[in-house]
Amino acid sequence: MGLGASKELPVAQQQLKRLTEELRIAQKAAEAASTSNKAASLAEATKSKDKVAALTSQLFASKGELEKISADLRMTKSKSMQAERKKNTLISENEKLKKSAEELEAERQNLAILQEASKMLNSEEHPTFGKLIADLGYKRVYCANAITVLAHTQVWKKQRAYRQKRAEKIASTKLSSGVNGWPGTISVVDNGIDPPMVIDGQHRLGACALMNSDGKLTLEMQTVLVEVHPYTDEKAISELFVEINKAEPVLNVDLPVDDIGATVDHNTILSGAADALQGKFPAMFKDSHKYMVPHLNVDVLRDKLHQADVIASRKFESEEALVTWLLAENTKMGEKGDAFWTEEKAGPARIKAVAKARKNGFWLGMDWSWLEEKG
Repeated sequence: MGLGASKELPVAQQQLKRLTEELRIAQKAAEAASTSNKAASLAEATKSKDKVAALTSQLFASKGELEKISADLRMTKSKSMQAERKKNTLISENEKLKKSAEELEAERQNLAILQEASKMLNSEEHPTFGKLIADLGYKRVYCANAITVLAHTQVWKKQRAYRQKRAEKIASTKLSSGVNGWPGTISVVDNGIDPPMVIDGQHRLGACALMNSDGKLTLEMQTVLVEVHPYTDEKAISELFVEINKAEPVLNVDLPVDDIGATVDHNTILSGAADALQGKFPAMFKDSHKYMVPHLNVDVLRDKLHQADVIASRKFESEEALVTWLLAENTKMGEKGDAFWTEEKAGPARIKAVAKARKNGFWLGMDWSWLEEKG
């Protein structure tokens, strides 16, 4: 997720830079007034303190506004990954590199503006991650503001594809939960130069952004624990990602390992197609990997398609092409007739599954035979 184009962004950046400089000047004036021996020094000191207080309040609000804009832009851009991928296929490698460099520079400039304002407001805390809880040597743990983290960071390029529906599900579940705060930590890698990279927790941050946009992000919800690892190299980040996710059902498609996980382009197509299918047949998709026939799970579907090498073998170049093929296979499955599906398994559960598949017009979850057929 990166920053996208916005008319609001440069305006908010300029305002924050101006207020940061005004507060710096005001603080120096207040310090000079407090040490002055002039008779009018008390009045001047009081006036200077009042100005500092007013500017501090304005700077805090302005920083919050730029962070919200930055976070929202990341969410907006993440939802247009497929369109971005299509655009990139039409430009040369040099143009891609130039575009990537320009985007990185824009990220660095935005981060610098936000961090400078953060330092002016609280020089004792980290400008991105907030209060240091523990320094363990190999990593540091902070108590951070979720929107600040989202606005100041980028998502690691090999991270699993961001899915808006997943973030929405997390947000809605959290809003109805009686448990305060968030479980676990947001994992970040930082090289001290570029915007830090989120390697785990992007959907929780996305959920926070959604709740923030709706005015439902409470103080407890916006506070997250962040573990920050120093950057070494891409191999080390991949190993860290795999280790973090060993306790979770991370499938091969999302592993950032060559010849095992999907490429960024393939993952974009797989995720877009799976989300489109879920949107068309919402009643037939379950959140858990341990679903029952005739349902499917988005991530399991992505993984099965990836392991079958569907994109390369059938030369699909877009999400739309894959969706068209999936719908055609679904139609073929439905044409087999109910008797076909109960011929070998005729128990009550099977009959119920066939009835639900027929009612919703969705058959891909009955078995994987459609994926195993060649041609």
